[in-house]
Amino acid sequence: MSRKLRKSRSESTKVTKVNKRILASEQIIEPKFAKPMIHLRAKTEAQQKYINIINNNILTICSGAAGSGKTYIAASIALQYLMADKVDKIILTRPAVEAGEKLGALPGTLKEKYSPYLEPLEDIFISHIGEGFYKYLISSGKIVGKPMAYLRGVTFNDAFVLCEESQNTTPAQMMLFLTRIGENSKVIISGDIQQSDIRQTSGLADALTILGNVPNVGFHYFSINDCVRSTITKNILQQYENRGK
Repeated sequence: MSRKLRKSRSESTKVTKVNKRILASEQIIEPKFAKPMIHLRAKTEAQQKYINIINNNILTICSGAAGSGKTYIAASIALQYLMADKVDKIILTRPAVEAGEKLGALPGTLKEKYSPYLEPLEDIFISHIGEGFYKYLISSGKIVGKPMAYLRGVTFNDAFVLCEESQNTTPAQMMLFLTRIGENSKVIISGDIQQSDIRQTSGLADALTILGNVPNVGFHYFSINDCVRSTITKNILQQYENRGK
């Protein structure tokens, strides 16, 4: 065998060994082999009631004051279902409405434009599972952000769906969202009617009014007294409520 051929085979063997080590390394750090436990403990009786309603219904509609735990509980339970393989994915949506000020067109792709609206949910997910595992779930399609404007024709099957800031949906948008619910899915709609940023009837208020007799739909309301964010937030909310009396 010529020296050149032996050298070629030797280099090929080295490359193969390196590739095998890389593959082995990738398999070891594959996140799906180390699913984290999602711990959720209610801080108040109202929160425990909300948790029970979510677990016992297909659709839960929640309205309540800021800082009451609406988003944290919804996101935490969604992760619990995903980690337990009860659903295939988590779908996040909310109306793309700014709170009082217009920021104009945001740069980047659709995903990048929509990202700021989902940051509160992302922060909760990362607090539970870490940024690395969260990025894995995003890249693998296990957590998906869907702008409400792109829901027509979509069906929610085998999914846990969170609709945040729903006080900013119109009745037409809410109807579109609700009629996406398919098989083996759980849906949570949350918001605060008192913080609507649209100048028409809120889709959240409309849904609370007309869906009371629909089976497998649960309702929950958090009052100002249920605020757990901080004492000062609770006191500020109380002052604003008193001003309107």
